[in-house]
Amino acid sequence: SSAASDVYKRQPGVPVAPPLPSMLRVTDHSIALTATHIARSLAAAEGSAAPFPHFFARGLFPDVVYAALRQQFNARLDWEDLIHKDATRKDGSSSRKVISLNSMFVDALKDGAERRFWTSMLEVLGGDTVRRAVFAALQQDESQYIGEFEILLINDEHDYKIHPHPDAPQKSITI
Repeated sequence: SSAASDVYKRQPGVPVAPPLPSMLRVTDHSIALTATHIARSLAAAEGSAAPFPHFFARGLFPDVVYAALRQQFNARLDWEDLIHKDATRKDGSSSRKVISLNSMFVDALKDGAERRFWTSMLEVLGGDTVRRAVFAALQQDESQYIGEFEILLINDEHDYKIHPHPDAPQKSITI
């Protein structure tokens, strides 16, 4: 759609993301396996209720998916500055970048393999298996949370420092 193209416009003359690894084939089976892998990683996560419910998960993604994510993250040209006081540099730019992983983002992708990959990531991260695993890892009752489920890809650059903190009141869960 043209609205999606306007939001996620690539800069002319700047290379697009390299091709995804040939061993990464997006299928219904690979989506289910990735979601199951994430759920198992979350089940093994170290969690705590203080100072707010949180967890630390290792090996969240299968190695091949993580490699593809890193490759795509590093090649993305359409990160937007995430402006807030802790991330704003002296020149006004941000040391945190964000992409909303949603249908508008995916629809704007021209490359078929790239579109399939990000569509699968949207299905995995927004799916029931991962959502239930997140609530279980946080030891939170899912029925108490209402509202939109938004997936944000956040790229913290080398000069961004984050300290343990409770999220803003309008956020329920941040991973």
